[in-house]
Amino acid sequence: MVLVIKASSEPQSWQAANIAKEPKYSQDSKPKEVPVTPTITTCCTHGAWNPESRNGGMGWVISNPEGATIRESSSARRFVSSALRVEVLAILSALREAISLEIKDMHIQSDSEVLINVITKGSELIEIAGILDDIWSIVPLFTSIFFSFINRSANILVDGLAKSVIFSLGPMGHA
Repeated sequence: MVLVIKASSEPQSWQAANIAKEPKYSQDSKPKEVPVTPTITTCCTHGAWNPESRNGGMGWVISNPEGATIRESSSARRFVSSALRVEVLAILSALREAISLEIKDMHIQSDSEVLINVITKGSELIEIAGILDDIWSIVPLFTSIFFSFINRSANILVDGLAKSVIFSLGPMGHA
């Protein structure tokens, strides 16, 4: 409870305290700027979280370069500590599926600007450090991988997937 109060009253100092000073990735695996290319597979992700129930819903849609859906998924988790944690779990799930589909060039889009900044700058938040380590272990499996922010208004389909799955957890599952 103290952490929540401190986070809301002093967001800059809380964020600074929770960001590691050294990037976790090597310069070779650092995400790069998204190239203008018609051959990259895109994946939109979203995590929805209910702070009352602490339930989370994750969703993602992988689309081919022409924009057609290759695969989509959503899942729910109970007892998730934060919205950021659900967002990063959605990205990890999507990356694992992309690897299983043997996708080599990937553009991940998330509507969590904080998370995209952490990933693209190679920073680390203590709250999600282990999950970020899992992401960094997957990144080298791609020929190219890019992460970028997408406005929620452009991510409505995935937002709906993530929110709808929270309802499956029962009356306190609403987002």
